[in-house]
Amino acid sequence: MNRKIIITAFLFFIASCNSPQIEDRKLKSTTSQQKKTENVVLKKDSFEYVIDKRFNDCIEDNGCTVCIEECTIRAIKEWRAEMNKYYTLLLEKLDKSSKEKLILSQTKWLEFSELELQFSNEFYGAMDGTIWNGVGLEQSKEKIKSRALNLKSHYDALTGDAVRK
Repeated sequence: MNRKIIITAFLFFIASCNSPQIEDRKLKSTTSQQKKTENVVLKKDSFEYVIDKRFNDCIEDNGCTVCIEECTIRAIKEWRAEMNKYYTLLLEKLDKSSKEKLILSQTKWLEFSELELQFSNEFYGAMDGTIWNGVGLEQSKEKIKSRALNLKSHYDALTGDAVRK
């Protein structure tokens, strides 16, 4: 029971954080050049977002379970910042009707995300082994990333920055 409470508190802390930085000496720090660079193509034949590159580098450099969880938490915060950035940018560009729908959509998405986090915490918290915490965190990261990229695609379409083939 105590473990579930601790895990729940930990996951709520993660969900409530909007800052894209974690101060942890175990993890390699992000260079200022990396922070300036937004999502860019890093490989010729595939897209790899800078946040994902930092996350993958962090995991490669820090192999322990706790370190991987910290890498994931950092990526969650960075993707959440991206999501908030494109949400704000969209709100500035939309007409009143579309703005109201986006606000409602984001509110409902955040409600869903919170319920999903509670479910995930309860589901994985009941399993034996420390790896399950990481599985839940990875799923949260991917959901937030997906929402951030969805908002970005709306913004790109609206501003003409969408990639057209």
